[in-house]
Amino acid sequence: MKPERHVLLISPVFHGYWEGVVRGLRSNGYRVTTWRYDERPTLAAKLRGKVLYDGMDRITDGGGTARQEREVSDAGIRVLGDAEPDIVIVIKGDQFDDRFWDALADLGVPSLVWLYDEIRRMRWSVDRLAQHRIVSYSPLDVAAMRASGIDATLVHDAFDPGCVGPTVPSDDVLFIGARYPHRTETLLELHRRGLPIRVVGRDWSRRWTDRLRTLSWERPDLPSGPPVPRSVAVGMMAGAFVSLNLHENQDGFTMRTFESAGVGGVQVIDRADVESLYEPGREILVATNVDEMVDVVGRIAREPAWAARIAAAGKVRTLAEHTFAHRIRTLEPLWA
Repeated sequence: MKPERHVLLISPVFHGYWEGVVRGLRSNGYRVTTWRYDERPTLAAKLRGKVLYDGMDRITDGGGTARQEREVSDAGIRVLGDAEPDIVIVIKGDQFDDRFWDALADLGVPSLVWLYDEIRRMRWSVDRLAQHRIVSYSPLDVAAMRASGIDATLVHDAFDPGCVGPTVPSDDVLFIGARYPHRTETLLELHRRGLPIRVVGRDWSRRWTDRLRTLSWERPDLPSGPPVPRSVAVGMMAGAFVSLNLHENQDGFTMRTFESAGVGGVQVIDRADVESLYEPGREILVATNVDEMVDVVGRIAREPAWAARIAAAGKVRTLAEHTFAHRIRTLEPLWA
């Protein structure tokens, strides 16, 4: 048996995906300490963040962001000093300044930065990325980093079997996720063509609190629901008539790809290049435009047993290859 090693996982809160990483690490024999660097557990902390970070950015040229970076880095340096880890994994991490990264380097232990978003949507600079071992879900980012001499490895998102709520049966053609222009256009057109679309998430929700949080009152004319915990979302995808997985300006595959498949949901994805992960037509359903989506949803209605076989095969493939435990095994050579 390999000796137990201590991993310090530094992560944003972001829908609790850090918990899946923790479970993946522990299932592979690691002891884990976590620190969620953007966690605001109380109402007072949330209000402070809104005023000092978001509010200050609105009246100054990045003053709130700069203050947040200083405060988060100060806290991170203390965490590094207290944890005594053997390995450090930083997820996203674009809020830290050079002092934090210098403190991490001074530890002298293996470390990596794990990115589950495209670099263009984060505050990373190429020079700072070049100082680290990078793991990214984006094939294009990985190729560009490697071309620039950066140590980068492609690691896809994953399914967390430890975060699955009760199945929620529905007749919905379900979409759970953020609202972007192409997604909105596609879902509205599918709705106009008679598909029973239902959208779930803060950007779609008509609750006044969600409108306030998104600083947006207008909502598309679609049946909608408020944001739900990740376990509930997974249960909804498991029981939906169809779950749509729509990408927008992304070349990596979303967590939904693996979550819906992992619970045996009937999923329709808009990416033909998913063939590198699942076999289209046998383990997952692909439709790259509105016409194809209407056709495939119609076939699911006519041939439910066919759709169920594909969903079941997707679940088998996911549990065999695409959990967080599998991803940790992919990462292990990076700190061996």
